[in-house]
This record gives sequence, structure tokens and C-alpha cells, in this order.
Amino acid sequence: MPVPPVLVTLVTGPNRALRAEAAALVADRVGECRTGDGSGIDVDALVARIEDAVPDGAPHSAPVTLALGIDDAHDPADVGFALHAALSAREPSERPLHVRDVIAVVRGDELDRLLHPGRDTGDGTSAQAIANRVEFATAVIVVGDAPARAADLAYALNPRAPILLVDRPAAVGAYRFRRLIRPPVDDLASEQGWMLALSDRAPRLPSGVDSVVFRDPRPFHPGRLDEVVRVCLTPEHAGTIWRSRGVVRLASRAGAVGSWSSAGAHLNLDPTGLSDDEPDIISGQEIVFVGERLRGSEITRALGAALLADDELIAGPMEWAGYVDPFPAWHRGHAH
Repeated sequence: MPVPPVLVTLVTGPNRALRAEAAALVADRVGECRTGDGSGIDVDALVARIEDAVPDGAPHSAPVTLALGIDDAHDPADVGFALHAALSAREPSERPLHVRDVIAVVRGDELDRLLHPGRDTGDGTSAQAIANRVEFATAVIVVGDAPARAADLAYALNPRAPILLVDRPAAVGAYRFRRLIRPPVDDLASEQGWMLALSDRAPRLPSGVDSVVFRDPRPFHPGRLDEVVRVCLTPEHAGTIWRSRGVVRLASRAGAVGSWSSAGAHLNLDPTGLSDDEPDIISGQEIVFVGERLRGSEITRALGAALLADDELIAGPMEWAGYVDPFPAWHRGHAH
């Protein structure tokens, strides 16, 4: 007779108390992932921690439920994917461990920073970490005073997950949470709002919320792109951009594929670890912008002006390598 699995729920949130409160909705045993030392994710240690949390006398006739809190030191997607891979590789003789849910807890004032770029609560949590938390979740719990459009923002980032606006996580109630229709954890890798937009599967957004997709096979001139980001992709010119995600090519970094990720007023361009040698690799730019009353034509025009012109394309990579590139360098081993 098969042994019932240990069902693991990952809980992300701004502090340990809120994570523990949300974890109690779904699990008999609650703990914390210690991933905040900056040295990366020790997946083996994390699996060992899960195994240690299973009581010795736990019956093999019923599943064991366990919830682990994750702080903002790491992208929850990185933790989720690494843990899923490790659990999938377990031996058939071992008790199965499955990630069942990823619950995101987010404060209303955190979402306000994304809705109004430039606002900063000074608590040390980056706008990127807040957006990552909302995107990689099977359920999103918004606590405290939620600003207007908080639910619209969460839906735009993660349209498959239920969005719950409550005073405290405990107000959701375990019975209500169990009855929620939540997406499978396996779908989180491809069902985030920006991914759905790139694949033309995005659901209709609420009135006043816009999504703009920019695509072009040509690489960006790094200097002109820097100017576009600083001058043109501002609320005055482009509308209020809450979030943008995608892949990007800089002419000065020929052969490398970058990750474009903005949240609030902050843009990160990071390496992906992908290269032109890989099959089905994206050529050029694919970026999704989500926000309020976006001026799609202005965004497209500004980014289009940052692409290489015909004569620059003809000049080739040797010439491109000499372009002034103001963006941070991409180092091997630092990939998103």
C-alpha cells in the first residue's frame, strides 16, 4: 500500500509572524527556511529540515502537512523550483514529499509602493521582492489597509491565484482556504501574468489596467536604452508602470540573453544564463508592461528608438562591443 506523502506548503511574507499565521491555515507543523545568509539555497539541507519536521510517530496511513516560511532574501521561484527538483528525484523507497502550495502574504503598504512608483517604506524590502512574492504563489493574502487597486495589481501579476484581502492571515480561516480553487504548483513556472501575456493567453484585465507587449528581433543600443529608461518610461510619458518583465538583448553583450524586471521605480537587467547556442532561444526583445492607463504607443515608440538602426546592424558585433554600456556588468554564475 503506498505511503501517503508529506505535503509541503511554502509561505512567503514580509516577516516571520505573518508567515507563521498563514502557515497555520494549512499545516499541522510550521517552520522557517533559513535562506537569508546570502550564500544561496542549500537544497539538501532544506529537504533534511522537512524530513526532520515529520514526527517519528507520524502514521503512514495519512498525509503529514508541513509549512515552511521563506523570507525575501531569495526569489521564491528559485526556492520552489530547486525544492521541486530535489523532491522529484527522491528514491521510491523514501516517503514522498510534495510541494502542495505557495502562499504569498503581502501588506497593503507594500503593494502601494508598486502602485505608486518611488514610494518607499524604508523597511529594506525591495519592490522586486514584493512583486516576485505575488507572482509566484498559488494564493495571495493581502493584509492590513489595502490601497485602491491592490486587488487589480495582484490579479495582473498573478491572474490564476485567488486574491484575499483581510486584516490578518488568520481571518481567512482554514476551512475557507481549503475550499479555494488554487492553481497547481507545477503551473507557476508558466502561468504568471507576464508569461501569459507573452503567449497571448492573458485574461482580460480590470478597467483602467493595461498590458503592453513590446517585441522586436533587433538588439538595443545600451546608451539609448539607458536614456529611454530614465526619461521616457516615467509616469509623465508612459503612464504608471507597476511591473514589467521579459527578456532583453543588448548589442554590447552579443550572444547573451538578459532578464528585464522592473517593479515600482526600479529596473533590474540581469543575466539569464541562456545563450544563442540553445534551441528555441528568443531572438531580440520580449517585454511585458503592466500598469494604470499606460500609453502603449509611447512605450513602443521610445523602446523602438533604442533599437539598433539598419547601419548599426550592418556594422556588426565588433563595432557593438565598443558602445558605451552604462548597465551593471553581468557576471558568470549570477543568473535569473
